[in-house]
Amino acid sequence: MKQETNKTKRTDIFSIDPRNIIVPQGFNSRVNFGNIEELAEQIKTAGMLNPITVQAVKMEDGTEKYQLVDGERRYRAIMKLIENNEQIKGKDIDYVKAIIVPSNLSKTELYVQQALRNEGKNFNEYEWAILASKLRDECGITNMSEIARMLGKNNGQVVYWFQILELPEKYQALVRDGKL
Repeated sequence: MKQETNKTKRTDIFSIDPRNIIVPQGFNSRVNFGNIEELAEQIKTAGMLNPITVQAVKMEDGTEKYQLVDGERRYRAIMKLIENNEQIKGKDIDYVKAIIVPSNLSKTELYVQQALRNEGKNFNEYEWAILASKLRDECGITNMSEIARMLGKNNGQVVYWFQILELPEKYQALVRDGKL
């Protein structure tokens, strides 16, 4: 059997109005968003290099919006540029590039998407701990090996993350802030 060497996977990237994006409170595991102004300046001059990830949702009034799944730092930077009436590469910001994930994905699958698309400013250990705890507490996945497999990590990392969350708050804060 001949093995293919040139494989291609199709991914549709859409252009959506960033004003139609809603950010669900508490969904993102990130707690340290870094310097949004610096990211906004980079996007202003170079454009948004990676699309955000959203999921279409129907609102109570029947309109469709997009719930942010991944890319909150980029979203915040874009909204800062819009708020300041700035442009990206000399053009008004009417749309941003986005990957739209299916609306029937479970919360577990959405959290896994958050982990898999964590590319720009990587999660710190505390943020990984928050994500792992969401899989355990909100999604009911109690098997450490399963959480490790889903996040593409090893069991030792997952055990370490849960140990971080058992520390006294002052030590958790040091880990969260990158000081420990």
